[in-house]
Amino acid sequence: MGNFEFERRSIELHQGSVYTLPLEYWGQGIATKALKMAIPKVFNDFPGIVKLQAYAVLENKASHRVLEKAGFVYQRSLTWHGNVKGNLTAVDLVIYRLLSTDIIPPSS
Repeated sequence: MGNFEFERRSIELHQGSVYTLPLEYWGQGIATKALKMAIPKVFNDFPGIVKLQAYAVLENKASHRVLEKAGFVYQRSLTWHGNVKGNLTAVDLVIYRLLSTDIIPPSS
């Protein structure tokens, strides 16, 4: 049905999250519920991780809502420049973070 993963992005003790869902499952709260279920597991199973960091495309307001409902806090915006399928591109992103000491809203 979809994909959800955490991946190490740097030598700092923080993780990034990635989730994808097929279009027919959008707007049903699935990503929010999965993220809320995964967060405590990550912090409990890996006590050395103190921060989760998530990136969303600036225009993707639905992803912003998923992160905010899961307790993530907006940090800043940036423009990512890179090579995508052989083409140089720029993408405007927002960065959210969640600390292990933050309160995670309960799953509904």
